[in-house]
Amino acid sequence: PPGLIIVSRSQSPWLLRYPKAEISINVEILQADGPVKAVALNAVTLALIDAGIPIKDFLCSCTVGYIDGHSLLDPNNVEESARGPDATVAYLPNSEKVASLDLEPKLPLEALGPVMDLAMDGCRQMYRILQAVVLENCSQLVQARGQVSL
Repeated sequence: PPGLIIVSRSQSPWLLRYPKAEISINVEILQADGPVKAVALNAVTLALIDAGIPIKDFLCSCTVGYIDGHSLLDPNNVEESARGPDATVAYLPNSEKVASLDLEPKLPLEALGPVMDLAMDGCRQMYRILQAVVLENCSQLVQARGQVSL
């Protein structure tokens, strides 16, 4: 929802140079049409990289909704309002580890496997997108400084 502020304070092992540091990150959501938590986590990854804070791995996140027996990757606001269960997964793609899993409300046990498979695929897709954005930004910075033509 607009105006929602998510505050995260963590001692994240995926931060490279500052493993014992506490970094406070505020994310203000101006407009939402889908899973807010996943988008905020992806934005935090890009913000850390943009700020020049070395990290061991990207933190990629996506949400999968489960409505009427069907799994939906990245449900929009209308699909989320159906009040079916959803799972938000935060994934470290290079180490191939799930950093967190948030289920809301109860998900049928038989749906957990397919939901997790779809969520992991979504996180891998998000990793490729985030990586492309970072590489493009780096390329633009290098070209702007006139050092290398890529």
